[in-house]
Amino acid sequence: MTFRQAQREILRELKIAAEYPHLPVIWDTDPERRSRPYPTVRQHRAALGAIELALRDSYILDGVQQRDRWRTIDGHIDLDWVGGPYAWEVVRELLHFAENPDTGTVEPGELSPGMNALGELNAVWLDGVRVRFRPFRPTGLEKERIAMWRRVDHDEPHEVHGCQLRS
Repeated sequence: MTFRQAQREILRELKIAAEYPHLPVIWDTDPERRSRPYPTVRQHRAALGAIELALRDSYILDGVQQRDRWRTIDGHIDLDWVGGPYAWEVVRELLHFAENPDTGTVEPGELSPGMNALGELNAVWLDGVRVRFRPFRPTGLEKERIAMWRRVDHDEPHEVHGCQLRS
């Protein structure tokens, strides 16, 4: 990947985060966040359960391979998989999903987008717990795998989340 390609991707991801001006973007490099105590086991379990239900109900990870999750040393959550969507696609779908008050899984405004030091949209924050998404060899969303919470009015018909659809 060239520098310009990486710069374009980061600008696209910042644009996605800007779609939700009422949600604060939480950076991994935030010194205030680092000085807080680690999330408790209760916070960890509650966040994991809510995110797993949202992932299931949004169908965003249907068909991915070798899905795994674990508690990190600092008390947060990492989710990874092989193939399937990019991390920013999952974050975007979860933010859209969470803004729908009828889901019953996550309340509107509860999720905040998370970015790493490079500006990559790769996590969501829920109740002080970061859930970071780490896809290996992602393929991106395909036309037949578009999650039902995608905003059709914001995406062009020939493009989904900045990626060209395959015919």
